[in-house]
Amino acid sequence: MIADTYRVSIRKSLISGVVMMNILVVSVLLALLLFWVGTFIYPLQQIKNYIQKIKNDEPATLNVKRNDEIGEVAEALTEMEKALQKQNREKEEMIQKAYEIAVERYAAVGVDTEKVLKTMQDFHLSLHCWQADDVTGFEVQAGALSGGIQATGNYPGKARNIDELRADILKAASYIPGTHRLNLHEIYGDFQGKVVDRDQVEPEHFKSWIEWGKEHNMKLDFNSTSFSHPKSGDLSLSNPDEGIRQFWIEHTKRCRAVAEEMGKAQGDPCIMNLWVHDGSKDITVNRMKYRALLKDSLDQIFAQKYDHMKDCIESKVFGIGLESYTVGSNDFYIGYGVQNQKLITLDTGHFHPTESVADKVSSLLLY
Repeated sequence: MIADTYRVSIRKSLISGVVMMNILVVSVLLALLLFWVGTFIYPLQQIKNYIQKIKNDEPATLNVKRNDEIGEVAEALTEMEKALQKQNREKEEMIQKAYEIAVERYAAVGVDTEKVLKTMQDFHLSLHCWQADDVTGFEVQAGALSGGIQATGNYPGKARNIDELRADILKAASYIPGTHRLNLHEIYGDFQGKVVDRDQVEPEHFKSWIEWGKEHNMKLDFNSTSFSHPKSGDLSLSNPDEGIRQFWIEHTKRCRAVAEEMGKAQGDPCIMNLWVHDGSKDITVNRMKYRALLKDSLDQIFAQKYDHMKDCIESKVFGIGLESYTVGSNDFYIGYGVQNQKLITLDTGHFHPTESVADKVSSLLLY
């Protein structure tokens, strides 16, 4: 009986010892495996961080000493970075030498390039916000693009919301030397998912844009939006239908009020541009009628005087689908601008291909 008990005890002890030995061996093997895997993961993580720092133009070093494929990759990356740094140095030297030659040549004809560059620092472009999404905007009730504008709105990667649009604008601005402005169309208001018709727009719908502009040192300009709306049709401010015409007059008045608040908030006048697509594809008999209506609409719109915004008026040779007659022609707006002391916008895409837009500037500056 005692022998059997002893035998069972010995057997249990042996089994327990074997189990513990197996556990120990497995634990050691697992630890070795983890260590072995770690010898791959750590240098790979170093390589990843090195590449990320290079992409971000941050100082980067890579110390991976291995006699395998990982070591070869690390060595190739460091050599590549050295080659790129050398190329950048050579490129900077070439640019500097080219600039020095340009300085001498311009000086020979009386141009001080340093003075020009200093002057250019106070030259501000007004970037088109609609280039970031092909004139789509953020209206909840947005309709199809109209007004003879040739844009599809379906290019890959376009901004889908106000945050993406703002991020794209900042990215574009980061590649342009100097400090510049942003030109907003009314349809880019921060409408917070609410339906706001064009004749109901308020400065509050652009409050977040004003704050964003201040945060990023980007002053704002503005545009009314007469296209892509059920009441756009072929005529807006020159429409014989008094209800439709008054709708667009009210819209433009409200846009000027928005521009006034923008200018007041940023301490610099907001440039408010007015362009309407009004025209006809067919030969129009009574051409003066529509221009008289447009002039009356402009008179009503500009009756309110503001101190923190400036009005611009813009012509177009014709819109796609409205080829035979444009109400707001260049002649019309030049005459109205001179008579009423309004700024004239010259859109390089709004004239005949044989016309020189630059040549028009010298004429306008005289008046």
